[in-house]
Amino acid sequence: MRQSDATDRDLPVRQSILPAGLRKILTLSGFNTLGDLADRLTDPDLPGLATVPGIGPHRARLVKNILDDFGLLSGPTDLRAEVEKLFPKLEDRVKSDD
Repeated sequence: MRQSDATDRDLPVRQSILPAGLRKILTLSGFNTLGDLADRLTDPDLPGLATVPGIGPHRARLVKNILDDFGLLSGPTDLRAEVEKLFPKLEDRVKSDD
Protein backbone atom coordinates (compact mmCIF):
# COMPACT_ATOMS: atom_id res chain seq x y z
CA MET A 1 0.00 0.00 0.00
CA ARG A 2 1.49 3.32 -1.08
CA GLN A 3 1.34 6.20 1.37
CA SER A 4 -0.26 9.36 0.04
CA ASP A 5 2.68 11.50 1.16
CA ALA A 6 5.30 9.16 -0.32
CA THR A 7 7.68 10.55 -2.94
CA ASP A 8 9.79 8.96 -5.64
CA ARG A 9 12.65 8.90 -3.12
CA ASP A 10 10.57 6.46 -1.04
CA LEU A 11 10.17 3.90 -3.84
CA PRO A 12 11.73 0.62 -2.68
CA VAL A 13 14.65 -0.54 -4.81
CA ARG A 14 13.13 -4.04 -4.89
CA GLN A 15 10.04 -2.61 -6.65
CA SER A 16 11.95 -0.45 -9.13
CA ILE A 17 12.38 -1.04 -12.85
CA LEU A 18 16.04 -2.02 -12.37
CA PRO A 19 17.01 -5.55 -13.44
CA ALA A 20 16.26 -8.22 -10.82
CA GLY A 21 19.89 -9.15 -10.21
CA LEU A 22 20.88 -5.53 -9.72
CA ARG A 23 17.95 -4.93 -7.36
CA LYS A 24 19.10 -7.90 -5.28
CA ILE A 25 22.70 -6.65 -5.11
CA LEU A 26 21.57 -3.17 -4.13
CA THR A 27 19.18 -4.32 -1.40
CA LEU A 28 21.78 -6.71 0.03
CA SER A 29 24.21 -3.75 0.05
CA GLY A 30 21.77 -1.77 2.22
CA PHE A 31 20.05 0.41 -0.38
CA ASN A 32 16.38 0.11 0.46
CA THR A 33 14.94 3.07 -1.45
CA LEU A 34 15.78 5.16 -4.50
CA GLY A 35 16.48 7.97 -2.05
CA ASP A 36 19.22 5.87 -0.44
CA LEU A 37 20.84 5.47 -3.86
CA ALA A 38 20.50 9.17 -4.68
CA ASP A 39 22.09 10.09 -1.35
CA ARG A 40 25.02 7.76 -2.02
CA LEU A 41 25.63 9.22 -5.47
CA THR A 42 25.48 12.83 -4.31
CA ASP A 43 27.72 12.38 -1.25
CA PRO A 44 31.20 13.61 -2.26
CA ASP A 45 32.80 11.80 0.69
CA LEU A 46 31.72 8.35 -0.50
CA PRO A 47 33.17 6.42 -3.43
CA GLY A 48 31.02 5.97 -6.53
CA LEU A 49 28.39 3.29 -6.81
CA ALA A 50 30.61 1.37 -9.25
CA THR A 51 32.86 0.46 -6.30
CA VAL A 52 30.11 -1.58 -4.63
CA PRO A 53 30.89 -5.30 -5.19
CA GLY A 54 28.89 -6.67 -8.11
CA ILE A 55 27.90 -3.27 -9.53
CA GLY A 56 30.62 -1.99 -11.87
CA PRO A 57 30.39 0.96 -14.27
CA HIS A 58 27.61 -0.39 -16.53
CA ARG A 59 25.21 -1.14 -13.68
CA ALA A 60 26.13 2.13 -11.99
CA ARG A 61 25.08 3.95 -15.19
CA LEU A 62 21.75 2.09 -15.16
CA VAL A 63 21.12 3.25 -11.61
CA LYS A 64 22.10 6.85 -12.44
CA ASN A 65 19.80 6.85 -15.47
CA ILE A 66 16.85 5.61 -13.41
CA LEU A 67 17.49 8.18 -10.70
CA ASP A 68 17.78 10.89 -13.34
CA ASP A 69 14.46 9.81 -14.88
CA PHE A 70 12.84 10.25 -11.47
CA GLY A 71 14.53 13.63 -11.01
CA LEU A 72 16.52 12.44 -8.01
CA LEU A 73 19.98 13.44 -9.23
CA SER A 74 21.22 16.95 -8.89
CA GLY A 75 22.69 18.33 -12.05
CA PRO A 76 22.22 20.86 -14.85
CA THR A 77 18.43 20.53 -14.83
CA ASP A 78 18.33 21.47 -11.15
CA LEU A 79 20.52 24.49 -11.82
CA ARG A 80 18.20 25.55 -14.61
CA ALA A 81 15.18 25.26 -12.29
CA GLU A 82 16.89 27.40 -9.66
CA VAL A 83 17.76 30.08 -12.23
CA GLU A 84 14.17 30.05 -13.49
CA LYS A 85 12.93 30.60 -9.93
CA LEU A 86 15.13 33.68 -9.67
CA PHE A 87 14.22 34.96 -13.14
CA PRO A 88 10.66 33.87 -14.04
CA LYS A 89 10.76 35.75 -17.37
CA LEU A 90 13.65 33.54 -18.44
CA GLU A 91 11.45 30.46 -17.95
CA ASP A 92 8.83 31.91 -20.30
CA ARG A 93 11.47 32.69 -22.92
CA VAL A 94 12.99 29.20 -22.74
CA LYS A 95 9.56 27.57 -23.13
CA SER A 96 8.76 29.68 -26.18
CA ASP A 97 12.07 28.62 -27.80
CA ASP A 98 11.23 24.90 -27.44
